[in-house]
Amino acid sequence: MKRNRRFTFMTVSSIVLLALIVAVVMGLWNWIVPGITGWGCINYWQALGLVVLFRLLSGHLWGHGYWGWGDFSINNRRHRHFHERMRHMGRDERKAFIRDRIRSLEKEEDNNEK
Repeated sequence: MKRNRRFTFMTVSSIVLLALIVAVVMGLWNWIVPGITGWGCINYWQALGLVVLFRLLSGHLWGHGYWGWGDFSINNRRHRHFHERMRHMGRDERKAFIRDRIRSLEKEEDNNEK
């Protein structure tokens, strides 16, 4: 039940955030661009197209950065935990830890191939 409420909240808040971003893009475009270039004003759907185009061109369409779900992924938590552990190690400890981690990953890979 708690997970369902969180999912609903995240979905609704994402939709509201996207709508707000599109409205800001439309407002800024209609305020600045026609006065500078003489181009016409855009509507909401054209602004949505610009937002999507920007996301595609910048390579951040699917959950990378602060518009997506990247901060909630399991891999991201593991990555942060890994860096937190590394932060408190000395140089030699860090090297040994990385070597051990690489060996364990190689063993996992060998087990998955069999």
